Amino acid sequence: MTTLGTGWRRDALLAALLAAVLTAAWTLRDAAALAALRLPDTDDLMRLVQIRNWLGGQRFADLMQHRLGFDGVPMHWTRLADLGPAAIILLLSPLTGMELAERVAVVAWPGLLFAGVLFVVARAARDVGGDRIAPIAVLLAALAHPATTLFAPGRIDHHGLQMLLWLIGVTGLLGPDRLLYGALIGGASAASLVVGMETAPLLGLLGAICLAEAAWNGRRDRLVGYGGGLAFGLVAARMFAPNFWFYPACDGFTANVWVASVIGAAAVFAGAGATGLRDRRHRLAAIGGVVVLAAWAVWRLTPACLSPYGALDPLMVRIWLSQVAEARPLLASPVVAIGYGGLLFAGTLAAAQAARSERTRGWFIILILLIGALGLAMVQARGANGGALVACLPLARMVVLARTRGGWRMAGAWLASAGIVYALIAQAAMPAATITGSGTADPGCTPPAILAALARQPRGTVLAPVDAGAMLIANTPHRVLAAPYHRAGEAILASYRFYRLPPQAARRMAERLGVRYVLACTEMPYTQVPGSMAASLQRGQASLRPIARVGRTTLYRVAP
Repeated sequence: MTTLGTGWRRDALLAALLAAVLTAAWTLRDAAALAALRLPDTDDLMRLVQIRNWLGGQRFADLMQHRLGFDGVPMHWTRLADLGPAAIILLLSPLTGMELAERVAVVAWPGLLFAGVLFVVARAARDVGGDRIAPIAVLLAALAHPATTLFAPGRIDHHGLQMLLWLIGVTGLLGPDRLLYGALIGGASAASLVVGMETAPLLGLLGAICLAEAAWNGRRDRLVGYGGGLAFGLVAARMFAPNFWFYPACDGFTANVWVASVIGAAAVFAGAGATGLRDRRHRLAAIGGVVVLAAWAVWRLTPACLSPYGALDPLMVRIWLSQVAEARPLLASPVVAIGYGGLLFAGTLAAAQAARSERTRGWFIILILLIGALGLAMVQARGANGGALVACLPLARMVVLARTRGGWRMAGAWLASAGIVYALIAQAAMPAATITGSGTADPGCTPPAILAALARQPRGTVLAPVDAGAMLIANTPHRVLAAPYHRAGEAILASYRFYRLPPQAARRMAERLGVRYVLACTEMPYTQVPGSMAASLQRGQASLRPIARVGRTTLYRVAP
């Protein structure tokens, strides 16, 4: 096993260098969009709006987006992910002004997270495979699509931070059986749950491995550290509790999530107590009983956590959520399967070979983690992000072994290990498809001239295609009816209903909802439905007053 002193300076230097070079290259590529703060994903824009609101005086615990939906929408986030970008803006704005400080923050923050991820990958590689694979693992992690898309300039949403915390937990699991390494798992898990629920199944897998290993070998140090780190983290996490703490769901850091996590921490401590049993069969039975009891308590006390999205309207799941790329199953389409899952699948095969050949604890754990990530990705493709970074460890070993043989074997190992290769294959197979995110911050409905024209209008409510909502909130003073956030479900359905209704019925609906402006573009739903408002808008025949037109995008006023 490694210690912090083993090669950490080289790891830090390589991670910082790679992150700086790639961040600079990506920034140059996207310079025009970044200068205009046209960020890659809707979550990035909404994060920026949330930070602006906070720095502008909105209370720390108030996560309500007051300019979204009918009467505001409580966002399923916390301030934890706001802290990094907000700190950069606060430090720079007295020197550069707010606008330039924001532009620096949206580039610097994902770059810093990227450097942190590459450094942790190097430490994990040394733990599981020794010094020989660490530099290769870092290089592969820098190419580990789709995970690398989470660290592109502008990606200030919470997913990059979640990847860093997940890898810290993995490192704690791969390290020695000590309190400190267990505390890393517990503390990182608590922080990640505060940030968001996307990685919760992977975090649960870390805990399950800790319990199973303690039941098998009777060692408790890592488990005690894990329980302590998780318990302390959950106590500290209460400072990030939003003012809608008792929101009846398990989709973010709510009371339901906190209670379920406390039950988990109690189960960890009970499991640590059971390690005192000398007979392995008794330990396995006792810890198994603890797990069953904890699952029953979660089911009874926080049933919402068994299905975080279970309360969503089935219609919204069908017409909206099922179309979100990262929320779809890995095998939903060839482009998703190849682009999201290619590296994860290759890494799982490489881990199986490593576990079979070396039969070490570390490689068996890596194999279990990758199988778990692959299973999660089969439900939601976003599970491939965390798996892709862990996959770099066995793939680095494969590259090192192929070096000794040279020739086509080495070339094949590099190609199979570079995540960007799978993205290129997917794009070549289906060039019109997108495989990089949950949404797009610029769906073609918000050219700068339209945003400028809308910003000059008297304040009102804007009805637009759902994916345009965050861009409109970030760049205009208006309220927006819908944006791609599931807690705005009724507003999302209303937006879809407007575009589907016949023109006169749609106009009456807009007036009833107090809509003052309507945005029409090629990304509208139901444009192919005869007699729909969307079809009329596309032909320019709707009884609305045009304000501005850019290409095939038109801004209308709902005039009395």
